[in-house]
Amino acid sequence: MPPEFYLAFKGTFGADPTQVLRALRMSEACARLRAGEAIVDLAGALGYRSVKSFGKAFRVVMGQPPARWRRALSQCGPASARQPLSRTAKCGPCQASKNEPLRSQDCCPSPL
Repeated sequence: MPPEFYLAFKGTFGADPTQVLRALRMSEACARLRAGEAIVDLAGALGYRSVKSFGKAFRVVMGQPPARWRRALSQCGPASARQPLSRTAKCGPCQASKNEPLRSQDCCPSPL
């Protein structure tokens, strides 16, 4: 990658292209996990060579494996970007406090 492109990209978006791509992939992964897509299908669809490499990348960004993240989200009630998730303290993949509403999009990295 030419250094001029890299510097211009990072200056514009505040992150390098690799970081933006990772955030886009994880944001899409969260949406698809919420929708119930199989992890094995999701890994290939997002461009990972294996489920293992997807799982490793997901753990680095989200702090836990994708299956555990999905289970934690499902314990909190319906996952809808339009409604807050009802949950108790320490519920859900983001572990936010009991009194704050947790919107499903809050648990995924923002691409920018």
